[in-house]
Amino acid sequence: MEEGGIFAELGIKNFLEADYFAWYLDEWNDEIAGLIYEIVKKLLDYEPATIELSPERVKDLFRRLYQNLVPRDIRHKLGEYFTPDWLAELVLDEVGYDGDPDKRVLDPACGSGTFLVLVIKRIKEYAEEHFIDKRTLLTKIVKNVQGIDLNPLAVLAAKANYIIALADLLRYRPKEGIEIPIYLADSISIERGRKWETLAKQHIDIRLYTSEGEFWIPLDVIHSNILVDLLYWIDQYIKAEYSENEFEKVLKEHLKRRNISFSQSVISSIKRLFRKIKKLEKMGKNKIWTQLLKNSFAPILIGKFDYVIGNPPWINWENLPEFYRNMEEIKDLWDRYGLLKTTKGMGLGKVKRDMAMLFVARCLDRFTKENGRLAFLVPFTVYKTQAGAGFREFLAKGYWKDEKANSPCKVLKIHDLVTLYPFEGAVNRTSLIVIEKSGKTEFPIPCVMWHNPRSKGIDQEAELEEVKKTTRQFDLVLTPIIENKVESPWMIISEKAYDIIKKIRGESFYKAHKGVDTSFNSIYWVEILAKRNGLLLIRNCGDIGKKKIKKVQETVEEEVIFPLARGRDHKKWFISPSGYIIIPHDINGKCFPEKFIKIKHPKLYSFLLKFKPELEKRAYISLTKKGEPFYTLQNIGPYTFSKYKVVWKHIAGKISGKAEFSSAVLTLCVDENLGEKVVIPDHSLVFIPINSKAEAYFISGILNSTISMFIIASYTIETHISTDILNYVNIPKFNPKNPLHQKLSQLSQKAHEIAKKIYEENREDLKEDLKKIEEEIDKTVAKLYEITDEELKEIRKCLMILKEGEIPEEEEESEEEQQIVLPREDIEINVNPLLIEENKQQELTVSVQNNTDKPLKDVKLEVKLKSKSLLAETIKEVKPNDLVSLKFRVPKLKGGEYELEIIFSSQNVKFKELRKLFVKQRKRVKKAKSSLLDDELEKLLGG
Repeated sequence: MEEGGIFAELGIKNFLEADYFAWYLDEWNDEIAGLIYEIVKKLLDYEPATIELSPERVKDLFRRLYQNLVPRDIRHKLGEYFTPDWLAELVLDEVGYDGDPDKRVLDPACGSGTFLVLVIKRIKEYAEEHFIDKRTLLTKIVKNVQGIDLNPLAVLAAKANYIIALADLLRYRPKEGIEIPIYLADSISIERGRKWETLAKQHIDIRLYTSEGEFWIPLDVIHSNILVDLLYWIDQYIKAEYSENEFEKVLKEHLKRRNISFSQSVISSIKRLFRKIKKLEKMGKNKIWTQLLKNSFAPILIGKFDYVIGNPPWINWENLPEFYRNMEEIKDLWDRYGLLKTTKGMGLGKVKRDMAMLFVARCLDRFTKENGRLAFLVPFTVYKTQAGAGFREFLAKGYWKDEKANSPCKVLKIHDLVTLYPFEGAVNRTSLIVIEKSGKTEFPIPCVMWHNPRSKGIDQEAELEEVKKTTRQFDLVLTPIIENKVESPWMIISEKAYDIIKKIRGESFYKAHKGVDTSFNSIYWVEILAKRNGLLLIRNCGDIGKKKIKKVQETVEEEVIFPLARGRDHKKWFISPSGYIIIPHDINGKCFPEKFIKIKHPKLYSFLLKFKPELEKRAYISLTKKGEPFYTLQNIGPYTFSKYKVVWKHIAGKISGKAEFSSAVLTLCVDENLGEKVVIPDHSLVFIPINSKAEAYFISGILNSTISMFIIASYTIETHISTDILNYVNIPKFNPKNPLHQKLSQLSQKAHEIAKKIYEENREDLKEDLKKIEEEIDKTVAKLYEITDEELKEIRKCLMILKEGEIPEEEEESEEEQQIVLPREDIEINVNPLLIEENKQQELTVSVQNNTDKPLKDVKLEVKLKSKSLLAETIKEVKPNDLVSLKFRVPKLKGGEYELEIIFSSQNVKFKELRKLFVKQRKRVKKAKSSLLDDELEKLLGG
């Protein structure tokens, strides 16, 4: 059975090949034999005709079997996301495949065979309409519908599904049987290798790299079409324990009978392969190598196809095995297709290459016929991010090395499927791209944007027509944001709106910066517990972020502590700092030298010294800050200490592939502990440093206009709203003498004032006033850029499509439809104030911010202190992007800190959060009556 003999007798040559799954034979015993026997007995209870009577049910069974055998987390780490049938049908429709059996189809990452099975189904329907003989049909299918995958278990599942799809045709198989054209191989890695030189002649080997080193096949063997036979001979004579010389003699006899003549150089190369496999046999490692080689070299032998379709692996290059990444042939492919090019100034952090990009380029080049078509599911991010710059250039121009090595590329259409979340348990930003191997891409590219009105993904079992009815589709286009610069990010936009935004598109006068990055927030972010004589008693927030660390309570100099603003503190038109940060740098951004800090800030140095081992391990210390003190920070300069900052979140919006941008002006903060002081934005914020109040509000007014928000939403994704937006939104230098500039600044300041009351005082009644101000800002910005009312209307319409899918007020959903799992981070809970006075009853406010596009119904909110309930109420509804606040009273408490427990539940969302409540002590006349906190402070101050 392991050799596939049973299936070969039934006319299926390669269903099971040698010992891919024979490891259990080494552990065979009576107990295992009994269990296998029981499984076989169970299987005998099933109707054998099921395969023919209900192939679809059996196919689904095999897919579910594979999905359960390999845990979802492991499959996702391998980049495997199995395609639902409705999505595979959409791919086949869009690539234009009608089921013609004479057209060749390849899935180079076939998984369990979803695409191949649906192709066979279409061929059968085509055959019925065109009266094609079934014997002929079977031959054509096996010849023209092929698959490749690198996962042995997936290949086995795909072969099983392929046989099931052919069940009613198998009786018409030829006498010699059929070979299932699904191969265990890497679709992109096989390359022609170096030349092996001999005294007489030289030849070319094709190489395969594995965990057991390098294998090779002479190109002459490939051209002679005897690879399968050669590998069979090697396997046969190794098992018969032939010596190397004996193998050479029988090899020459086989070649002679076939009238094939190889040079001694080629013979020597074949003998070397025989020697290597024989050595593995002696080490107990042979088992599968001849079958592996037969499969692995299949990509070279199978030729080119009319249609190349599928869902390539979605995995970052950095996550692949090191030996694979270090293969010269693989590294060279990225260069060959120009995929390593990046766009300067875009994005924060390390550039990540997605293997799907290389898969598209390689499969178009290697497997697609001239004028053939390729349709793949790829990440939507490749059209927008820095890492996709080279890929976008390939899509626009193809590649050209010389007359022989080149590949034209013409993108016909792209589908934005992001909000459909089509893959089980994953929120990948999905797109479908259709490419023709001819000519050159013409911009703009037609793009269909699908909008899913629900927060949950599309049902895996849905039919394509059902999906079309429950979603909305909009005909837009994709085009580079910089004209004639195809590697720049591509905007998703209407053609009409694209012409309009040319008036505002361009480089700004201003420059943006990233917020301060500590790479160890749990050390640098602190709480202020008390203040005395210019010193602050602080404690680091050791349990925040991914890097947890011990908490240390210490006194430090006041000058090095600053108010901290984070992404969570920011909303449109509003930002308020909510923490504190240690900044061991001067106002020019230069880190204090150790000699200086020891003298001027000895207490801070003592505090930082406690964390020296952890701080020295930060990656950027060795990469960009060599020679700097161990406590240095990055993304810091004189701009960090500017009086005013126009800030925005680096990450904002739900998973949609479109950023939900907004800005706010961050001013000096009057803090009860620090007095008036500059606020430091953290790394989750990006900002423009400004020293003029009017200028800051002017810039924020432009950025918060519908026009700017639309440009930014069209080309960025929600996780990459970086400094580069000023390369594409042309903000002119503020001119205080320009009436439009002055008006815009004043309107923006008014919007900030209203927003402050809305968020800090819960003034829901002011929301309509803010909306009117925003409309006036839109009109003023439109005048500034000479955009007409009609053009502004078009931009508003497009922005609504991108953000909301232009969905009207929804009818009340059924109870089943309301079972939506909202992302936890989309619900914000805030409690104010968290600093109260000792021995005094005080009123606090707890607020719920709904950042989703769905109402939160029947919200149950409870606040507890020491297990005692201070608040337990139900809020009937919190509307989308709305905030609701409730007041509660705190009993008299002694000085110190307490923990408030907030319990939230709504629909099927339930979670608990904790907040620290600080009770400020009253001043004591006598030291004897001081609290524990004062005693601790006195001790630390040396009193």
